[in-house]
Amino acid sequence: MQYKFACNTMRGLKKHKNANPFLVPVDPVALGIPHYANIVKKPMDFATIERKLFATGLDEGTGTRPYRTVDEWIADVHLVFQNCYLFNGDAHPVSKMAQTVEMAFNKLLKKMPSADDTGPLAANSPDDDGSQAATPALRNNAPLPPDSNSATSELLAQQLRYCGKILDHLYKPEYASFAWFFYNPVSEQDIPGYHKVITKPMSMAVMREKLDAGKYPDPQAFRADFDQIIWNCNKFNPVGSVAQACAKQLKDVFEKRWKLMPKGSKAPVASGSVKNPKAARPSIEPRKSL
Repeated sequence: MQYKFACNTMRGLKKHKNANPFLVPVDPVALGIPHYANIVKKPMDFATIERKLFATGLDEGTGTRPYRTVDEWIADVHLVFQNCYLFNGDAHPVSKMAQTVEMAFNKLLKKMPSADDTGPLAANSPDDDGSQAATPALRNNAPLPPDSNSATSELLAQQLRYCGKILDHLYKPEYASFAWFFYNPVSEQDIPGYHKVITKPMSMAVMREKLDAGKYPDPQAFRADFDQIIWNCNKFNPVGSVAQACAKQLKDVFEKRWKLMPKGSKAPVASGSVKNPKAARPSIEPRKSL
């Protein structure tokens, strides 16, 4: 019951009118605060907390769940606000927002059910570091692969530049509520056992790095990596989970932008006809036990 309470509480906090600054990891580059990491040594946000809660619920007796006690979850929520006060000072407008959300959280805690010794948050043992890398700076200067045919080369250049614009679009704040799941690579610290199930991890940050480094020979390869993100999510998370719902929302946004890809004799085809579909988009299987 405490686990369900924690999940419902996080959903409620995210809807709070002043919760926006705390929904996703702080991006020091986008916010122009490069010194943030020098002051805040253990970043925390609602997205990271939810990810750790999901992983806790998926644990199947391996003893590797991120939250082993309800107190660890409560400490992470308070850490979000403590970091805000530490960096901004108590009088800052964002700190005032944090105070109202923290008050709402403390009020909800009074309604928390008694301990459940059989649930995912049953009493156990200690520490976990829930820090998460910040969203990478967005760039759109990917090197272009050479091509002997000038017309084909120009089309390919346009298409790869457009791939960068698709990524930029997916990083927009309006999509952060569901896109945050896929910003950064999943580490064993975030979700223990993840890499035993997912053998080909992928994230939007890795796609950005590959695009900037000129490692995509064509848009189809870019598309294959995006499809891998969605497939990984659907494989690891159970049907009906919040993670799968977020993946569907992200895919819907991607598909709308993909349809606007510059067309030509070698233009990429629509979803479902990607080159080597078995490699790029394998059929979804039920999640295996960890």
